[in-house]
Parts: sequence; structure tokens; C-alpha cells
Amino acid sequence: MAMESQDEPESVYIQDVAVRTAARGRGVARTLLGAVEQAARQRGCGRMWLTTKPGNMATSVWPRLGFAAAPGDFEEEGVPVHRDLKGPGKDRVVFEKVLD
Repeated sequence: MAMESQDEPESVYIQDVAVRTAARGRGVARTLLGAVEQAARQRGCGRMWLTTKPGNMATSVWPRLGFAAAPGDFEEEGVPVHRDLKGPGKDRVVFEKVLD
């Protein structure tokens, strides 16, 4: 699920990306995010972003799809983490892709 940010209409926030285990490694996430990126560009958006839990295997996937980890409050396993981003005790890694 992806949506234009209410606070930053030039940004698209990607809430969830889910790929069945059996379908992973086949370019499904790349295709889904490519469609989101195309729609974002058509709407004049300049940034896409998403979050994931520290330690989630997705932290190694997003950079391969052009997303960079945003600076955080501390590092965990070499990844910058934002403390309490989704509420108390809900630390997250923020990834963003600037659309040029």
C-alpha cells in the first residue's frame, strides 16, 4: 500500500510491501515499487519512503531497489535506526528514494 503524504504531498509513503515466500527473488517487489514510482512521478512527487523494523531481512532489499537508509538516532547491525518512530518501543529504519 502506498499513499501521498498528507503532511508532505510531494512524498509518497509506502506502508506495506508483502511478497509470498515462494515468490521472493522473482522481481515482484521491484515490479510493485516500479509501478508506485511511475505513479509518483506522474503526480509530481519527488520522494518515496518506507520504514522497516531493525533486523528485518528487507533492510538488505531496499538498497538494491534504489532506497537509501536515512540517518537515525543510533545504529543497529550497521543500519541507522530511528528510536520510537512508530510509537514507544517501535524503532524503525527509514529508507528513502529521491526521484529526479
